[in-house]
Amino acid sequence: MLNAKAAAGYPLRALAHPDIGLGRAFSASVLRNACKSCPQIPRRRKTTTRDSAAGFRLSRAGRDWCQRRITAKQPEDKMDQPDIAARIAAAKTVVETYLTLSMIPDPVAASAYLAPDFELIFTGGRRMAGPTESAAFNAKRYLWVKKRFLRTDAAYDPDSGTVHVYNTGYLYGLWPDGVAFETNRYLDKFELRDGKILRCDVWNDSAEVLLHKAGLAEAAL
Repeated sequence: MLNAKAAAGYPLRALAHPDIGLGRAFSASVLRNACKSCPQIPRRRKTTTRDSAAGFRLSRAGRDWCQRRITAKQPEDKMDQPDIAARIAAAKTVVETYLTLSMIPDPVAASAYLAPDFELIFTGGRRMAGPTESAAFNAKRYLWVKKRFLRTDAAYDPDSGTVHVYNTGYLYGLWPDGVAFETNRYLDKFELRDGKILRCDVWNDSAEVLLHKAGLAEAAL
């Protein structure tokens, strides 16, 4: 993969246009079409036989323009692997702490880990403002409920600086009729940036269990 400094001095044939991406070779005609957004850039004929398929090199103005475009396309947040690992580990800790507090429930303490524009998409696609609303919902559905973590996985998105965290496990507790449960699967998906939770999507098997309890399930659980 070419960096911006190296790419700036390459003939146009070998320079993958910023609108196409680096690291590939294209014909001169393809690149001319890709450069329609910069028709004002002058080009000069090359004087050597090398790279004759392209027939020209970018002028200095053209190289400078492409270099600016290439630089602009690079992620703002460039980190080495140890930094990425540290950010992922921190995000996983934030998520597990938030979930633990949410299930106490202590929505006030849990809210300290949320971004101002936090989105909570609860089961059934219900949109909620935060853990206060989800705790109120859970209070109607269960006598009490907790989460038993199975695993927490995460991945870093270098383009946006967002860490995507997936926490899976089992809900356990008591239904309103006093019957215990402990194998209700759940998956919570989080998006974090700068140590704060931007969004949480929640899925679990509770609706399936309730259908089964009501005799409406198509097959036994």
